[in-house]
Amino acid sequence: MKAHIAPYQFSDYREYLRDALKANGFSYRSFAAKYGSIVSFITLAQTLSKGKAGTKNRPMRNLSPEIVARLGRVFRLSEDEISYLVLLKLENDAQTLPGQYGGAYVENLRAQIRERKERAVRAESIVDSAVHNFSKTTLALAELFEQLPEGRREKLLEEFLQESKGVVSRMGRRPGVRALQQAMQKLEALRGIGLN
Repeated sequence: MKAHIAPYQFSDYREYLRDALKANGFSYRSFAAKYGSIVSFITLAQTLSKGKAGTKNRPMRNLSPEIVARLGRVFRLSEDEISYLVLLKLENDAQTLPGQYGGAYVENLRAQIRERKERAVRAESIVDSAVHNFSKTTLALAELFEQLPEGRREKLLEEFLQESKGVVSRMGRRPGVRALQQAMQKLEALRGIGLN
């Protein structure tokens, strides 16, 4: 994928998918030709096409949450971004539910969506503040770390934290221990909000 677009700024999952396809140079047909095992051209067109002159008609189809999650993986979204996109899809579809149950369901989903957005903003601010305090070597390592598959990242982070705890306990009050402890705390915080 050429471009990574975070879904947090969207209020409609269809708009996100349209923009993600466009940013990555796909038409509905070319995307279906490459990823036809996920979604067919007809389904994609019926789900995402707008009415004449770009008017917003009710789409002929809805994608399942599973397909939305699989599309999120194709666009290389993080697990949090995929969860947000699926919640957004459910919220968009729930707006058509009648009566009090539909309204309660929509409100519950909107609360979850707000919580995901706030968590993403907090994570972004932590990363932004950390970037200003890290050396070029550290930033290069972080970029390399991001390229690893998620399972490998989790295992590597866990091993690093375990090894660091051992080093801290052996070093006692020597110079550099406090900096290592602070780095460990930052990593624990990032792991706690799902940035591993």
